[in-house]
Amino acid sequence: MENIKYLAFYALLLVIIVLAAMGYHWLLIFPAAVVLSVAYIIVKGNDWKQVMGKAEMNSAVVFIGVLISQLVLAAICFGLGKLIGLIF
Repeated sequence: MENIKYLAFYALLLVIIVLAAMGYHWLLIFPAAVVLSVAYIIVKGNDWKQVMGKAEMNSAVVFIGVLISQLVLAAICFGLGKLIGLIF
């Protein structure tokens, strides 16, 4: 079950790359980051509020951090998809 969660998360990253290669608008990045944030929380399970293996932090602060990190990841994947689209 744990492997399926990780595979779904990586499949979402591949979907972003494919959509960017197909020429979708760059505003796709923010909704993709929100979906990736929710997927990240599902993958992490009950300990998603733990930062660097330490005690739990405020869930709002951790969610904003997760959202920003997934926003950067979605932007990188979108840029990679655009590059692949330009090559082909």
